[in-house]
Amino acid sequence: MALPPGPTRLPERRVAIWHDEGLAETFDSIAGKLRAQGIDVVHGPARFDAAVPTPPWLATVGAMLVSSRFRVEPALLDTATKLAGIVCASIGTENIDIDRATQRGVLIGHGATPENVISMAEATLLLILMLLYAPLASMQVMRNERERPRPSARWARTLSGKTVGLVGFGRIGRAVAQRLRAFDCRILVAAHARLDISVDLPGIEMASLDEVLRRSDVLSLHTTVRAGEPPVIDARALALMPPHACLVNTARGAAVDEAALARALASRRLAAAALDTFVVEPLPADSPLRRSEHVILTPHLVGHTREMANSFEEAALHNLLNLLEGRPPRHWKNPEGESAWRARWSSTSAISK
Repeated sequence: MALPPGPTRLPERRVAIWHDEGLAETFDSIAGKLRAQGIDVVHGPARFDAAVPTPPWLATVGAMLVSSRFRVEPALLDTATKLAGIVCASIGTENIDIDRATQRGVLIGHGATPENVISMAEATLLLILMLLYAPLASMQVMRNERERPRPSARWARTLSGKTVGLVGFGRIGRAVAQRLRAFDCRILVAAHARLDISVDLPGIEMASLDEVLRRSDVLSLHTTVRAGEPPVIDARALALMPPHACLVNTARGAAVDEAALARALASRRLAAAALDTFVVEPLPADSPLRRSEHVILTPHLVGHTREMANSFEEAALHNLLNLLEGRPPRHWKNPEGESAWRARWSSTSAISK
C-alpha cells in the first residue's frame, strides 16, 4: 500500500527536554547543539503530574527528549497536540505507551545503536564469567592471606561446555549468543512469540521458558517488561532452576522478583546472581540483596561504556533533528506508525491532533 506523501507541514521547531539528573550532562550538551541550530529548547521537571496545570509550552513542542525513568503519561500525549515524536535517550521504551503514541501518529526514537548492543553484550559476558570464576574471591584471598600458602579450595568453573539460557532474543540477546559460541556453550533461547525467533546462528535451540529454566547452568535475561506485567523470574521460576545455576539480569529490574531471589540465594536454592538493574533504583539500602554474599550488584552502569554514551548523544540528536525536519528517527521503535505520522504531517491532511 502506497504511503501518503512526505510531510510538507513541518512540526514546530521546539523541543522539550524532561529533566534526568543522571543524564544532565548529556541532555545539556544536546540542548546546546539544538539551540545552535536555531531550535527552541524548553525544560520540564523529572516527573509529569497531570494534576498540576500543564505549562503552556507543552501544546507547542514538536519533539521531546526523555530518559527511560521518565514515564510519558497518557495525559501528556493528549496535551502535547503538536508532538511529532518522542526520543528516548537509551534503548528502553517501556516508559511510553507505544500503542497510544502510534495511534496518535507520534513516532518513538531510541538509542538502539551498535555501540549499545556491543557494550551490553560484552558486559553480560563479563558478569557470567565473574559468577563462574569468582575473581573477587581470589582477590580477597590475596589481600587477607599474604603470608599463607594459597588455599586448596577450587571454586572457579569453566564456561566452556555449560548450557546458557537466554530469555529474550533481540539485538543484545543475539549479540550475547554470538559471543558465547566462542566458549563452546550450549545455548537455549526462550523468546516471546511476537518476536522474530528465526535463528541464523547454528547450535542455538529454541525452547519453552520452563525448559530453559530447568536446563540452564547460567540464565541471562534480555527481555522487556511492560508496566503491570509480572516478573519473568518469580519464586516458581527460581524453583525450576538447578541449585548450581547462576542468574544474570542486565535487562529490566522488573523482570525479577527481588524478594524471591534473595530467599533463593539465602537458602542456597540458587548458587549466585549478578544484577545491574532493579525495580527501584538505586537499590534500597535495606534490600536483602545487599547483604547476600552470593550476588554481584552494579548500579545500572556495568555496560555503560564511553562509546555507548557518545553514541546515545549522537543518536538522540539525529533522532530529534529528523523529527523536526519531517523525517522518521534514525533509530525508532514503532515503524508501524509511519503511515499515521505521515498523514498527520502532510499539508493535504486536516488532522491537527
